[in-house]
Amino acid sequence: MRYFVTPSNPNVFLIGIYENQLYGFGKKNEKFCLYQKSIFDNGDWEEFFAVEINVMKAECCENGLHVASSMYDTTIRITTRDKEFTHVFSVDIFTKKFTALKMLEKLYDGFATPNLNLCCKYVGIYRILVYFNKSHYCLLQMDSNSYKLPLIVSSNIAVNREGEAISVIEKENGRIKRMAFGDSGIQLFGDIPENLVWHDMAFSHDEILTFSLSRQKRDDDIVLWLSCLEFSVPNLSVYFGDSSFFTVDSNLPSFESVPFFFSYQKVGVKISSLETRIVGLQLHFIVFQTVSNSIVTIPVRMLSLSESAYLSLRQIPEPSLPPAIPQFMIFEQILYFFNYIFGRKSKKTVDDRWMSLNFIKKTLALSNNFALK
Repeated sequence: MRYFVTPSNPNVFLIGIYENQLYGFGKKNEKFCLYQKSIFDNGDWEEFFAVEINVMKAECCENGLHVASSMYDTTIRITTRDKEFTHVFSVDIFTKKFTALKMLEKLYDGFATPNLNLCCKYVGIYRILVYFNKSHYCLLQMDSNSYKLPLIVSSNIAVNREGEAISVIEKENGRIKRMAFGDSGIQLFGDIPENLVWHDMAFSHDEILTFSLSRQKRDDDIVLWLSCLEFSVPNLSVYFGDSSFFTVDSNLPSFESVPFFFSYQKVGVKISSLETRIVGLQLHFIVFQTVSNSIVTIPVRMLSLSESAYLSLRQIPEPSLPPAIPQFMIFEQILYFFNYIFGRKSKKTVDDRWMSLNFIKKTLALSNNFALK
C-alpha cells in the first residue's frame, strides 16, 4: 500500500481529519488558533479560526501547549488553560460557529479545575476526554491530579468512557511485552500473550469508540492492524474487535508516542445470518504526526485521477542552483546566470512551498476554488 509524508510546522499540532482536510491548532500572537490544510498538500498550514483566548506553553516539554483536543464529525472540541482558568469550547468546521462551555466541577474525586495540567505533546501526563450536554456545560472526565500513567515508553494513552486508561509501557527485543491499566484508584499491569506480536501501537477515539493501530514488522514490509478496542481495568481485560489490516513498506515512519486519526464512511453491511444490515466503516485515510513533526498519510480508499496526478507532481524535485562553469567561459557564464534568474522567476513567481497546492494554483493561474476531486 502506498503512503506519503508531508512536512509540517512543528508548532502546529494535528487534531484530526474530515474527508480530505486536516485540522490542527497552535498559537498566533499568544492567542489560540486553528489551522487547516488539504490532506495531500505539500504546503504550510493555513489559518482557519482564531480565538481571543491566551494559550500557555506547557511546562513539561519544549514546544507543547496547555491544550487538549478532539474532533468528532464536523466539530472540533478544545480544552485550553489560560493562567488559572480552563476554557472549553467547540468550533464547527463548516459554519465556524463558536460555542463556549461552562464547567461542571467537582463531579469526580480529585477533580480540580484551576490545577488542570493539560499538555498536547507529552503523553506522560494523560489524555483528556471532554463531554458536554445540551445546556452547554461540560465534564472533564480525567485530570492529572487524580491519575497518571507511569513509565510510558511507546504509545499515547487510550481512555474509555469509564475514565480508565491503557498504554504500552514495556518492550522486549522490539516487541510490545507489557501494558499498563489504571484509573484514579487502581494501577495494574498486563503481559501481552506470546502469540500477539506487535512492535508499535497507537490509539484514537471518536464519540463512542476507542481504536488501536498496531504495527508488526516483517522481513521487507510492515503490517498495520486497525482494530476496535475495549478494555476494563477492574477485570484486567483487553479485547480487540473487528480489524482491518494493510501492508506498507519497511520505511514507514514510526508512530510511537503519538495518536493517529482516520476518516471513514459508515456503510450498511449485509451478513447472511442476520435479517438486517449492520453498520460498518469504509476507511478512507489514516494519518499521524510523527515526533519529528512530519505528517504521514496512508490512503486506504482508491485515489481519484487528480489526486494521483498531484502526488506524482509532488515527486518533481525543486530546481537546484546552476552548476559551476569554468572561469574562462565568461560570456557563457553571464548568459547562463541571466537565463537562470529570469527564466526561473518567470516560472516561479510565488513564495509558497514548492509543488504545494497554492504554488500550483498561483503558477498556473487557477481559481482559488480549485480542489482535488
